[in-house]
Amino acid sequence: MNAWFANLDDRLNPILVKEIRQSLRGRSALLVIGAALLVQLLSLYLFAVNMNDKEPGAGFFKVILAVFIFGSFILISVFCQRFSLEKRESDLDLACITTLSPWQIVIGKFVSALVMELMLFSLCLPFMVMSYYLGGIDLSSILLRSAVLLLAILPCIMLGLLIGAGGKKG
Repeated sequence: MNAWFANLDDRLNPILVKEIRQSLRGRSALLVIGAALLVQLLSLYLFAVNMNDKEPGAGFFKVILAVFIFGSFILISVFCQRFSLEKRESDLDLACITTLSPWQIVIGKFVSALVMELMLFSLCLPFMVMSYYLGGIDLSSILLRSAVLLLAILPCIMLGLLIGAGGKKG
């Protein structure tokens, strides 16, 4: 089993591995995730301290949704910009001489953007569940809205890749 995990990156799409490594080494994705965490912690503190409402959970949930949506669009724009810059610079030469098909390249970029979005979502989900404990919103509503939001992010990632691929070369 350990040998299987040790060779997992050899089995994955090379574009996926490259994009995830670039995202985790770069500042922009980590800055978005760190800022989202700080905003969520600050809003949790403000909603917990200001308990004038009987059930502040619905308002807190809306704030967390706004943080996730805003962070998602920033992450998607970062991926779009990175793809556009790769197309303009000499990195495109590596994509042209690779044995990967165009579909494998696009799927690798799509899955890497999806992994970063899932990382942001996994950061927001505990705060979404905390809104249930603040009152005013039920758990099934939180899970349903979260699932719909995740499904709505998929076409946004696709659109971001399309925009990034449509930029002019050099």
